[in-house]
Amino acid sequence: TRIREISRQETHDIYQLRGYLEEIATQLIPPDKLKVGIDSIDALQAEMRIAAQAGDMDSFARSNTQFHRSIVKMASNQVLLKVWDSFEIGMRSRLNVERKAGRLLALAEVHQPIVDALKLGDLQRTGRLLREHAFSILRTD
Repeated sequence: TRIREISRQETHDIYQLRGYLEEIATQLIPPDKLKVGIDSIDALQAEMRIAAQAGDMDSFARSNTQFHRSIVKMASNQVLLKVWDSFEIGMRSRLNVERKAGRLLALAEVHQPIVDALKLGDLQRTGRLLREHAFSILRTD
């Protein structure tokens, strides 16, 4: 097992790229993929809310990671998904959740406008919300 320190600069760089990457991903989602995938994304947001209410940081981080990954995966661009996966978002999400343990419910609710925009098929707004969400982590880091 190899353990390494994650620098503030690396975290900043990853979340900056993640914001843009998720914004690009939304622009590449075909309508049929959105129609098929929206229910699972809505369910993942509900799982985040339930985990937040229970104070279950592990479940929250898992649902959060799956929520974002599912949106990127809908883009049907395997290179984009591989790049997103290389950011190790699951591990980073868990670390971020630990720092914000007292604000899990607010963090869960931040995802509702993203779900709402997806349901409306407003992919430009969805992309902007995802970028702003990733960038908000930069401001609180």
